[in-house]
Amino acid sequence: MRRAFIAVIIALDIAALVSHRHAHAQPPSILPDPTLTPGAVRTTDMHAVCDDRHTRQFRHWSRAQADRILEEYGLPPGPYGREREIDHLIPLDLGGADVDANLWTEPRRSIEPVSNAERKDRLEWHMADLVCSGQLDLHVAQEAIRTNWIEAYRTYIGEPR
Repeated sequence: MRRAFIAVIIALDIAALVSHRHAHAQPPSILPDPTLTPGAVRTTDMHAVCDDRHTRQFRHWSRAQADRILEEYGLPPGPYGREREIDHLIPLDLGGADVDANLWTEPRRSIEPVSNAERKDRLEWHMADLVCSGQLDLHVAQEAIRTNWIEAYRTYIGEPR
């Protein structure tokens, strides 16, 4: 009886360990995990964003950083090809920061037909145009994308076709 009890306790401990270890190893969804990617901004100054809309100087991509993000999301490190994109939750062209807290593994059209990286790019460009034309407050745009980029898409562009 005692051995059976100990075996059950050990089995429960192992199950809890495996469950905890793989808590974030679920297949990544179309929205980032807010505990891994809460979003981060580099600036909230509209002029800093709109005066020069090129973002190359803010990108500091590295394979090590991409591998870290992939592993945090339970994916193997290495090339992620046409299936995923390491993307900024709050886009650089809306003042987002190029730090791990603002990066996630976003599905591309090849594995997600509706809510994908290509559609989010369209939203980012549209919102940047709205911000820079004075039709949308930068902080509102950043928060809308950070909170739920799919809802922001519906709000600022409409239902995806």
